[in-house]
Amino acid sequence: MNSLAVDIGGTKIRFIVYSPKREIISEYSLPTMKYFHKEGAKDLHSVFSVINRQVGTWNFQAVGISFNGIVKDKIIQKSSLLGKIENIDLEPILQKYFSFKEYFCDNDVFCMTKAENRYGIGKKYASFIFVNLGTGIRVVAVENNNLIRGYKNIAGEICMNPLWVKELNSFLTIEEMISGRGIEFLSKKVFHKKITAEKVFNDNNIDIITFFCTYLAQFLIDASFFYNPEIIVFGGSLIKSSNQWLPLVKTLYSSHPMKEFLATEIIVSKLDFPASLGALL
Repeated sequence: MNSLAVDIGGTKIRFIVYSPKREIISEYSLPTMKYFHKEGAKDLHSVFSVINRQVGTWNFQAVGISFNGIVKDKIIQKSSLLGKIENIDLEPILQKYFSFKEYFCDNDVFCMTKAENRYGIGKKYASFIFVNLGTGIRVVAVENNNLIRGYKNIAGEICMNPLWVKELNSFLTIEEMISGRGIEFLSKKVFHKKITAEKVFNDNNIDIITFFCTYLAQFLIDASFFYNPEIIVFGGSLIKSSNQWLPLVKTLYSSHPMKEFLATEIIVSKLDFPASLGALL
């Protein structure tokens, strides 16, 4: 019996029908902002009605949801996509559009990390940190094959911490600097040019890339002091440009004198659609 995985991210909604062997039968995507207008359950009905028209009301073994927000016990407790509405149980909404035996829901980066732990680097390393580097940035740590989740299932939000930016003589949060949004923001603030992250890498803008790498390396050093991972794994949309930033990040990271705190390796995830895979775990 097939399964349906829906990954609702900040930029895209990706939904995949998997075979029992986790082979992709069909895959689709939608722009997130077309369907989410901070209207809570109304937005969710809008999304799943469209997905229903694409995949039909199959009798699924499982439906798994990967969601950009705070999720605990399969309840979406809070998300900027939903506005001020909190504590939404997706299961009765899904039951209106699909037939299924099992239902799962988790935060999107936790889903990515679960997939990495099961199908990716976790086969070799039981302790690592997963860094989702895309429109935003988020870290999840795995210790002895267990995800560190925290009391409210929101552990890993260290990217909301302030970081001193000497070039601006002010503090910014890590996410405001080291992310797709951050690159665009910093290009305007520091270099006085509003350039998207995609264009920065397409044009190989060395000045902005070097600036980005310097602070990304420092962030990884700080995260390593905190989590002491064996390795660091990158996922997210910016890994498409990793050949332009990862070599310098590795050099800067490994130059830190306190080697005992540093990861032995920094790699890029090889998994396709990890959030979708993880949503079904």
